Amino acid sequence: MRLLLPLLLMAASAHSEISGTTFISEDWKLQMDFPSGWRLVESPNYPQVILWAAAPLSDAQLVLTAEPLTVAPENYAKNAAKQLTLLGFNVRGPRLRNRPEAVVYDVTRPGHFGRMAIIVDKKRQRVISLALISQSNSGIRANSRAFDITLRSYQTR
Repeated sequence: MRLLLPLLLMAASAHSEISGTTFISEDWKLQMDFPSGWRLVESPNYPQVILWAAAPLSDAQLVLTAEPLTVAPENYAKNAAKQLTLLGFNVRGPRLRNRPEAVVYDVTRPGHFGRMAIIVDKKRQRVISLALISQSNSGIRANSRAFDITLRSYQTR
């Protein structure tokens, strides 16, 4: 088993690549560009989380997730908003974005602030989410542009 573990870890990390500020996932067939100066870390140990990006000089983080589409595409974003409300978040939105086509929500609860974009890819039957999270509203405001630029960089491969 000791010999097998490094091989499994190498195999797990072989399906994605970080090159400078660009993240490419072969498993999910996507590419996104993250702001320069942000620290990118692949996250194969958390379910559905494929990348964390930490802002310099701030507690803000960008979290990229991917999962198979298991509900009707038109219901996914509404269901996500309901789940966040059940967790005690105040959910504002949705705002529709194009390029890529996404639904964006702002979420808050004491000590937790965020902005979340949900991309439902009907063709590939998957959901990609990008969330900007911070412990302060000022962290969200200061990094909103980074969130928008990263979201617009989304490409399928």
